[in-house]
Amino acid sequence: MLREIITPKSQDYTLRIPAEYLNTKVEILVLPFVEPENTVDPSTDIINKTAGILASQMIDPLEWQKQIRDEWNDKA
Repeated sequence: MLREIITPKSQDYTLRIPAEYLNTKVEILVLPFVEPENTVDPSTDIINKTAGILASQMIDPLEWQKQIRDEWNDKA
């Protein structure tokens, strides 16, 4: 497969067909190329919105982790 993105300077353009495509059916398309927008990945957007959400609550992460594990162990 060939793919080439160009900026034409005139209405005429000469194509060079590769030898392996000779005597076979080929499709030639001319489409406008649209630059992809810089979109935010939805999976990382939630991280940006919630990062540091507990920072203002002065939680000791090690104590919090121990508490969560103790709760899990109590259920078993």
